Amino acid sequence: MFFLLSVLLLGTPSQAAEGTVDDAVELLSRYPVGHVPVEIGTLAAIHVIGASGGRAEVGVLRSLAEHERSDVRVAAMEAIDAVRARQRAQQRREFAESIPDEAGLQAASAVWTRVGLQPASAQAAVYAGWVLGDEAAHRPGARAGDARRFLASGQPRKALAALAAEGRSEGDLALLATAREDAGDVRGALRVYTVLALSGDADANLALRDHQLDVERMFVGLLVMEQQGPVGDEEARLLKALVEQGGVLTVACLTERLFEGGGSERASAADGLIRMLEREDLGSDAREKVRAALVRAVNEGPAPVRDIAASGL
Repeated sequence: MFFLLSVLLLGTPSQAAEGTVDDAVELLSRYPVGHVPVEIGTLAAIHVIGASGGRAEVGVLRSLAEHERSDVRVAAMEAIDAVRARQRAQQRREFAESIPDEAGLQAASAVWTRVGLQPASAQAAVYAGWVLGDEAAHRPGARAGDARRFLASGQPRKALAALAAEGRSEGDLALLATAREDAGDVRGALRVYTVLALSGDADANLALRDHQLDVERMFVGLLVMEQQGPVGDEEARLLKALVEQGGVLTVACLTERLFEGGGSERASAADGLIRMLEREDLGSDAREKVRAALVRAVNEGPAPVRDIAASGL
């Protein structure tokens, strides 16, 4: 149907190869505001903009959504949604391509190794800091207001303004993440997706992975950075997520805490390693490393840690 509509509006594919979006915009601009007819040609033009248009054309679609009759309005809203989805996908690909490689992470990790971290944890801290920016620990608040309507009509900055006040709803945070992403603030969106993912939000986890992020490495890096400041709910959420989802890198991080951390860090690391052993999906390599760490803790750790470690073997 889409192909047929495009051909009816713009001619054969070869004729439409260039300037199809411009042709669609020109056709729609012939009509006074509020008087765009419900015809195959106008609906096809809207579909073409949705399929190939960008931010520059969202204003045209928004005008249709605000001023035209129902069929045209619905088609315009669907086209806005298609443009937004395509922009997000492209933005995510470009962000993934810009992430430093292993050599870059290693070169930047000296600031963390100097404070005593092992290389894997130091590089994870660099990774998290790069992905999330200088405000990696930022916890955004939001309320919905008219944000959903603004987003649907392709106005992310107005949506952000509507979400500026403090709030606690996870639904509001999801809107905030989408608004930041649509406004081109990738890191701002990722910080919100991270907050949601740590609360168990599956869609937020998917969004992080759609950015082609190493989520485990990012969470380990956040845990490492959290260690350098006050310990609180954030650390507990990070530990929970890593214990439930992590693999070899998480085991290395917890082992490091088990032998080099403070008293409470050692105890929480031992408990986390034991809970990882209970997972059926834990890989064999990670499982072997957990057992080795607990055996070492039994033999070398202080009394409270020895007791905890022994209970898991």
